[in-house]
Parts: sequence; structure tokens; C-alpha cells
Amino acid sequence: MSTSFEQPITSRPPSRSDSFEDGPRSPSNEFDSEAALILVSDHEQTDDMDAASFGFSSDEERDEEDSFQQAPSSTAPLSSISVFLYLISPLLKLGALLSTFEVARLPLKLALPGLFFFACLCAFSRQIWYMLSRYVRRTDIEEIFLESFARGRGKEQRRYNIRMTVRFSIALLRVLLVAVYLQSCADVLVRYLPERLFVPQRFVATTVLALLIMPLCFAPSLSSNLVLYPTWLSVATYVAWFACTVYAHAKGMFFSPKELHPPALWQGLSIIAFTYTTSHTIPLYAALRGTYQPGLPKPKRSQTFKILSLLSIVIATALIVPTILFNSQASPVSCFSPLFWNHMMRLIQFALQTTQETPKALVDAMSFLSLATLLLGIPSIFAMSPTLPVPLAIRRRTSLPVSKMALFVITYLMSYLYDGWARAMCNVLLVLAFLGTFTVPALVHIVLHNFRRPLSIVMPTTPAAPSHPSLNHSDSYNDELLQRKERTLQRRRFARRILWDIGVWTLLIPVSGGGLVWVGGRLLGKW
Repeated sequence: MSTSFEQPITSRPPSRSDSFEDGPRSPSNEFDSEAALILVSDHEQTDDMDAASFGFSSDEERDEEDSFQQAPSSTAPLSSISVFLYLISPLLKLGALLSTFEVARLPLKLALPGLFFFACLCAFSRQIWYMLSRYVRRTDIEEIFLESFARGRGKEQRRYNIRMTVRFSIALLRVLLVAVYLQSCADVLVRYLPERLFVPQRFVATTVLALLIMPLCFAPSLSSNLVLYPTWLSVATYVAWFACTVYAHAKGMFFSPKELHPPALWQGLSIIAFTYTTSHTIPLYAALRGTYQPGLPKPKRSQTFKILSLLSIVIATALIVPTILFNSQASPVSCFSPLFWNHMMRLIQFALQTTQETPKALVDAMSFLSLATLLLGIPSIFAMSPTLPVPLAIRRRTSLPVSKMALFVITYLMSYLYDGWARAMCNVLLVLAFLGTFTVPALVHIVLHNFRRPLSIVMPTTPAAPSHPSLNHSDSYNDELLQRKERTLQRRRFARRILWDIGVWTLLIPVSGGGLVWVGGRLLGKW
């Protein structure tokens, strides 16, 4: 059971929750090392400091203005609406588009529970990252890993190795994701190119798409208009694609896609799991915290990160559920009333102006919208890519973003992988996205709260006698009152800690472990 939630008293300025401002308190400099509440030495504080509470109590919102040690980051401050945009955008990309066709093989009684299950897991994993950031008081994922696995002095080499491993893993996930997006867009564009060209069709399609999106990929941060506007358009094109899908199904002219021989892991529930994978939590929380100004009124509750995260998942799920209903074994019309369908049909016909449109034109429109959805989502992925080590001699000679340019070239080359190599790339992407979303936050949480000794309030069983002559009976009474408040606070948090420990261990062992076992069995052809 975790015991690392006690509030420290030397790591940061005391907040209302840990200084107990609603009760009397004697001066801290009047207590010696035998007092009921003592300070930990500087050496122990450096080696074993766990910062403030993990945030299970109602004091979490009141502590929102506490100081964070934020590492330098390319994530500039963002408004709440921009943070909401970047939270919902990854959920409406490749996984949502594929779920329309691939999840159709699943019965409705399995597809819908699976969708809601992974939606809840996505919200839970985002909450873990958010609370880990508050717990260690860092808004950089590398610093969170360093606090978890390489805290203290004399570990410079281990810290460097961990930092490079985290940075390389994030960069690899970003590169694979963009390469798969670019390859999927090229597959769509190839069908509309002339067959007789001087160069291969795939080379033309990939190069044209890369040149179109390249100026947007070198934006300095998520706050740049070169990233914001394409991301808004990406969400808008998905909504338009969703409207086309609803219209096609309602008119009974939906088409069956050709058999594309998907990779071994991209079938059924695994696509739903990939739909709800995300790696933007910590950067977006850092961007939202950058808008908080000390001394100004606290932001409204609607602007908090937790509400924005939950709202993005709910809206994204609402835009995905109908596409699964359409392709399920049950009739979609029976799921809604005729009045609903009449209003829906009128709205879609007015928006798309496709009353007399042929199925061929509708298919072309859906193909173009899916291409635009993936292509316009690439700039935001590059904007959050970590900076790779670049030799000092190169950095001195140019002011260009060498790291992003190198990642873009690698991505462009990897998008040419085809057949078996392309399937392997897609499988690796799915495994990395799954581990990064569900396994890693649970593992970090368990390490921090079960295998790291926190800096806590030390409370002996017997009250110590005051050694300073100025201490009187009133000071001892105040000290006892402080202890009672601390015990009450810990009892109130005990049940919540149990629930969160159960949830995190469930996410790590049955979900992550079971998922990895399924991946191994699929790759070995066992099922």
C-alpha cells in the first residue's frame, strides 16, 4: 500500500492544505529535533524528496497556484480552447477512420463495451500523468522520469541515459506516427493519379504531400498559427467525413472497401485501443499552466485540465460511436427514432448539398476528407517532437531547426516502406502507442509511490518535551492539534489511495500485461 502522500514541509512554500491556516500554529524555529514535527536534513531532502501531495483531497484545486519547477520546453502557453483542441485532435485521426471498417467484424455487444472501456482507460491514464506532474512538481516528462528512476546525487550518467532514452522513444513514436499518416494519405492520392508517369506513382504522391505539409512542420511551438489552423481544419474535415458517413448509411449507398490485408495487430479491439492512445498529456498540461499568472484571480473550473481532458474524450467518443453502429451486425436505424433520422438527414443534406449526388462522388469526397484529416494533423505532432542531440559545430553554423529537419527526412523515407516492412512499421507503432499511453504512466506511478521513500512529516508515538524555555503549555496543545489534523487528513485520503492503487495495478497487469500477451500470440500466429 502506498504511504507516500504525506505533505512535506521543506520542499515548497506551504499551501493551505499543508500549513493548516485555519488553526493556530507556533513558530517553526522554536522546535528542536525532538519536536513532534521535524524537518529532514538537506542531504535526505536531495536524495529522497517526494514533493507535495498526489492530489487526492479537495485541497487539489486550492494548490493549483503552487510553484512548479518547469524545465525549458518548446511548449508555449496556450489558452484553454487551444489545449482542448490538441486533446481531442489525436482521438479523431487514423484509429477513428479505421474503426468504421475494421471494427465492423466485431458484434455490437463486443464493439461498444470495448469502445467505452478504452475511452475510460484513456481518461484514467491522462489523469495519472496529470497527477504525477503535480506530485513531483515538474511539467516535463523527462524530469518526471528522472525523479522516478534517477533522483539524488552521483547519478549523472544514469540521468543522461534516461533522458536520452525518453527523448528517443518519444521521437520514434512521433516519426512512426507521421510516417503511417503520410503513407495512408499517399495510398489515397495514388488512386487519382494517371497510370502513365515518368516516375512511380507512389513517389509522386508521397513527394507532393510532403512538400505541401513541410512548411507547417517547422513551426516553433503549438501556439504558432502554422499549427493551430491546420489542427482546427483537421478536426473540421473529420466532422465533415463523419457527416458523409452518416449520409451514406442513411441513403443505403455505403460502399465496402477493398481488402487491404491489414497488419496482424490492426484488427478489432486493437484499433479501438489505438484510437484512444495519446502522448500529449504532459506538454499540454505545461502549456495550460503557462497561462496561470500569480496574483491574478484563479481560472474558472471549466478551464482546468481535468475537465478539458474529460470533455475531449466524451465528444470524440460521441463522434465515433455512430460509425461503429453503422457497421455492426445490428441495424443502425433501429437504434434511433425515425424523427431523429429525419432531422439528421435534412441537416446533412443542407450542409453537404448532396441531395442528387452519386455514390461515386460521395466516395471521392470521403477519401479526400480522410486524406485532409490525417495530413493536417501532422504539424501538431512535429511541434511536440523532442529536440535530438545536434553537434555544436552544426548549431553554430545555422539557425535552422536541424533536429526537426532530420526527423522530417527520416519520416519521409520511412513512408516508402511497403508490404511486409510497412506492416511491421504499423505493428511497432501500435505497440509503442499502447505502452506509452497505458503501461508507462502506471509503471511510473507504482515506482514513485511504492518503491521511493518520500520526504514526510515525522510523527513519533509519544510527544517530546520542549527543549526551549520559551515553549509553554499552549505550544504543546497546538502541536497536538496539528497532529490530529494530519491524522484526520490521512484517514480521509486512505480510501482514495486504495482505489487508485487498485486502478493503477489493474492498468499495469491485466490490461497492459494481457495486451502484450495478445500481441505476442498474434505475431506468432497462435490466434
